[in-house]
Amino acid sequence: MDINIFQNREKITASAKVVADDPRMEEYIKAILKESFDIADRDGDVTVVCVEKNAKAVNGPCIYIGTCPESLPPDSAVLSRPFLMEDLPRTCLEVLEGNKTSSGSFALDEKRSLAFYKDRRVSLTGRECQLFSLLLSRMGECVLREEIEKALWNGENTGNSADVYVCFLRKKLESIAGEGVLLSVRGRGYMLREP
Repeated sequence: MDINIFQNREKITASAKVVADDPRMEEYIKAILKESFDIADRDGDVTVVCVEKNAKAVNGPCIYIGTCPESLPPDSAVLSRPFLMEDLPRTCLEVLEGNKTSSGSFALDEKRSLAFYKDRRVSLTGRECQLFSLLLSRMGECVLREEIEKALWNGENTGNSADVYVCFLRKKLESIAGEGVLLSVRGRGYMLREP
């Protein structure tokens, strides 16, 4: 189910999956999410698990309602039963936002290899994700080609690979944030900036 989370008048789009051993509880959780989010069925970015016993660990961001595994996975939260209806959407947002590195209007979810600009997102390859992480950590500064080669290829001379991956990343970022977000600094390197 797709869920659109509204916070500070910015819409963050994500998807959720509900797992419950009681069909009535599953419908109740969906009803709560429908009051705050636009929802369409599909697997997703966050999982809401509501089972009476033997809750299993879920890969990725998860909210456990009531029972949770003995060792709580890192991207998880627990809501005790009974819970307040407004706590579920807020907890969804907290779990999803906890997985992102951000600077300005840009954010990166390294686990899912997604780049975000405000309410838009784009999938990245592994190297594009590494490159975006480096540029995001130095937002507004020139990152030298040598620094990119060191971070992505352990400093091995790779010809023009850094330039090629910057080109790939630039196209993807421009698709969500518009032109001019990833600049070439002539003879030196590249700079990520707010549009």
